[in-house]
Amino acid sequence: MSGTDHRPRALHLELDAYPEDALAHLATACEVVDGRDLSISDLPAALRDGGYALLFVRLGTPVTSATVADAPDLRLIVTPTTGLDHLDLDG
Repeated sequence: MSGTDHRPRALHLELDAYPEDALAHLATACEVVDGRDLSISDLPAALRDGGYALLFVRLGTPVTSATVADAPDLRLIVTPTTGLDHLDLDG
């Protein structure tokens, strides 16, 4: 959480794939941070150091168990996909 904002922080890697009204609704519940310019190799450090409670990803973004284990504030991964191949569910 940043400053006096007590909403959880959400790192959103796919902002352009969501309707504006959905993003506006999401912003009432959490502080949405635009992660579209973040490279996959920079994701672990961003999650470790950014205080993010939520991560929004799609199929093209692999999320490993090591990345999750090293993200102390991460509580939820949101992935609007029909498959979970990009998430390490065995780790």
